Amino acid sequence: MRFRPPVARMVVAASLLLAACAPTSSPPSVTVPVSDPTSTRDLAGAGAGSIRPIALDDLPAISTAAIEATIVDVQPSRANTPDGAFPDIDPSLGPEQLRSLYPMTDIDIRVDVVYGDRAELEGALQPGMPATITVFGGHVATTLTPDEARALGVLVTPDEVAPDADSGIDADAEIEVDPTGPVPFSLGVAPDVTLTEGDRVLLFLTERAMAGFDGAAPFERISIAHPFGVFRRDASGRWRSDLIDTEEIDIEALARAVDDR
Repeated sequence: MRFRPPVARMVVAASLLLAACAPTSSPPSVTVPVSDPTSTRDLAGAGAGSIRPIALDDLPAISTAAIEATIVDVQPSRANTPDGAFPDIDPSLGPEQLRSLYPMTDIDIRVDVVYGDRAELEGALQPGMPATITVFGGHVATTLTPDEARALGVLVTPDEVAPDADSGIDADAEIEVDPTGPVPFSLGVAPDVTLTEGDRVLLFLTERAMAGFDGAAPFERISIAHPFGVFRRDASGRWRSDLIDTEEIDIEALARAVDDR
């Protein structure tokens, strides 16, 4: 990957910090999280989660509910810490101190139709009621001190980025270093499902324990059972997926299979 001349006051190292989440590699860049997102598309970060394919026929077995719902509100992302904020950074430690940190995003929905539910969620989702689901991924930001930024490897000095024959740095490029000012820092992973306010969707859901940061208690959430478990109607009224061909599948019959009765 070609190294870009860094601007030390505006650096993001999501590809380094999210190694445990298996993001795809991307050049370092700086983006500011959308303060009031209307779609998970607004939350694209420096990496994206990987998707393990499954057969659509397997969706009922991994789901605890299948519903038709309207997306009401895509909330700003939060970190997987108890208060949703970035944790304190220890300048004596390296970037590994954030290896278990990741963003998550709550999405408010209105339940329109319940096709099926298992005992774990039986009665918890009823037509007309509001609910909140949570997806992995999103985009959160903080401001670091110079010492914190150096500990995470996102603030450099001119000696560390001096152009040479092997660095790939343009010798004429301007390298800006601010050793005293605050360092904006963002952490982003693109959610692996697209949910947009106003959409009416069919969702396969499950209860999921989402890991807390640094051994903290997990977050018990209702989440998408698999990225393949999100469907929208096309112009002909058939349910379609953004990720997989559904031509030969009766999605509503599949949804009704999520039932213990």
